[in-house]
Amino acid sequence: MANSLYYLLFKTAHTQRKKNIPFLKELNLAPGQPKVLRYLYEQKRECLQKDITKGCDIEPATVSIMLNKLESNGFIKRNYSEENKRNVYIQLTELGKITFLKWQAYLDEREDITLRDFSKEERKQFINYLERLYVALLKEE
Repeated sequence: MANSLYYLLFKTAHTQRKKNIPFLKELNLAPGQPKVLRYLYEQKRECLQKDITKGCDIEPATVSIMLNKLESNGFIKRNYSEENKRNVYIQLTELGKITFLKWQAYLDEREDITLRDFSKEERKQFINYLERLYVALLKEE
């Protein structure tokens, strides 16, 4: 049973996370925070907290804690709506953008290292299999 799908996915994700921690610390980020930076970067606009919660598939309380830390470290800025004070818009700061781009460059490098023994076709197939697995898991919900 050592090579079951669940075990291999867990082992792979755990190993990847361990390898990423030193660079996260170098960027002054905690695990999970790059996902929020990515979401904000890709939106190219201010977002409400509920948008981030949905877009990143993270619990509202967790997003709130992450945003507090990201703001205190200068990665994001909160803008309060003039019309409705309960609406708080989140945007990346310049530091947040630069930090995300450094993280993305690191991930691209890690991907090349991790998949160095895969041909281009195998890489495409592997990515496709992971996407299909993700979609199948979402259908279970």
